Amino acid sequence: MGLRALLLPVTGHHADDVALRIAFEIAQTFDSHLSALCLRPDPVDIARYVADWTAPVMTGELVAAVENEAAAAAQDAGRSFDEWRAKHGLPTGPAIHGTHGVSVSWAERTGTPGAILRDAARFADLVVMRGLGPNGPVDGD
Repeated sequence: MGLRALLLPVTGHHADDVALRIAFEIAQTFDSHLSALCLRPDPVDIARYVADWTAPVMTGELVAAVENEAAAAAQDAGRSFDEWRAKHGLPTGPAIHGTHGVSVSWAERTGTPGAILRDAARFADLVVMRGLGPNGPVDGD
């Protein structure tokens, strides 16, 4: 059995590059489709956590700030992914059954990252993720 569908969750963190490199090496071995999925937190979820202890105006400002940060990180991650894809000359688009070689696709989803990843992983043969330490994402190798 080969690994035809790889999932790579990204957030715009610079350590995503390490996971991308590893995922690409695996994809080359198995002629896989590599789906990069940018996970964006839902600002409404953030507001729920702080609504009880902040003024409504602050909550609105916080939601706007979280949205702006998430959009900027997703844009950076998308630009980095597209540059990487172009550098390797990889086709983009949905996986096509029976094709040979590595193909890639990019998608962004907003919501609870764990739930998004859980649902997307159901359709992947392998999920390639960067490491997490006690203080968050590991900064690479």
